[in-house]
Amino acid sequence: ALEQCDLWLVRFLRTRKYDSARALHALRGNLSLSRYLEGLPARTGGAKPGAVAAVRFWDLHIEDSSVRYVLDRRLLATVPGRARDGSAVVLLSPSSDFLVAWGRLGVGGFTLAVLKLIEALSLEPRTQLCGITVVVDLRRASSALISTSLRPDMLRLTERLASLLGSKAAFRVRGLWIVGAPWYARAFVNLVRTFLSSKLRSRLHLCSAAEDLHAAVEERLLPAGFGAGGGADEGGAEASFEECLLALQRRESSTRTSLRSSSSSEPLVWQRPRHELSPT
Repeated sequence: ALEQCDLWLVRFLRTRKYDSARALHALRGNLSLSRYLEGLPARTGGAKPGAVAAVRFWDLHIEDSSVRYVLDRRLLATVPGRARDGSAVVLLSPSSDFLVAWGRLGVGGFTLAVLKLIEALSLEPRTQLCGITVVVDLRRASSALISTSLRPDMLRLTERLASLLGSKAAFRVRGLWIVGAPWYARAFVNLVRTFLSSKLRSRLHLCSAAEDLHAAVEERLLPAGFGAGGGADEGGAEASFEECLLALQRRESSTRTSLRSSSSSEPLVWQRPRHELSPT
């Protein structure tokens, strides 16, 4: 972020339709959350990590050990394409591996690493305009993970994160999909709903079957566990986070080149929408 400070800051303006007051409010909230996460006690969530070095969000980068830990274990992933509405896709797969990660990195360090990866995705100009679809796959969430997430200190963290997604993030949340929540996770999901803003609640989708997600994201882009033939496009489930980012960048570059060539050969002609044409 520090190496591209202008690009980092302009995200807040774009996602707030260049309303400087709203952008400043979001920026302040975003920085406040970063400081909160940096100051979280190592024992948050009952974690007992060893010597955890103090982590500053500004100092993190995609090759940092904590970020690589999240990527290598596929605790967060993206896909080499976009959702049907043009948004980028973030896949979170909570499982017992989250408990291990919290014990190794601390809850604060783990959350900062996840936010750093989402930041890397949100630097794409089209993502700033079209937003991000967040998919939380709870099919492998253990009862131990859910009970830990219901601790008071973890619920406070969840509330802060919900506030970030609602009004303080440097990206738009176009959809929040929770897939396959087991019966023992329903209380937690209902609590999370109370933390969300009314706008975000209207974009929340609870799916019992992974195939329901195909309404938002094409099956060919998703990992194999989300459909019979998933993961077929440009590596799909096997593609790394960096490979998916490159795939998005290649498509954006190809789209811009195509638009330039078409605009230079044929001038764009505005036509009235069909519903505005008077009947003949």
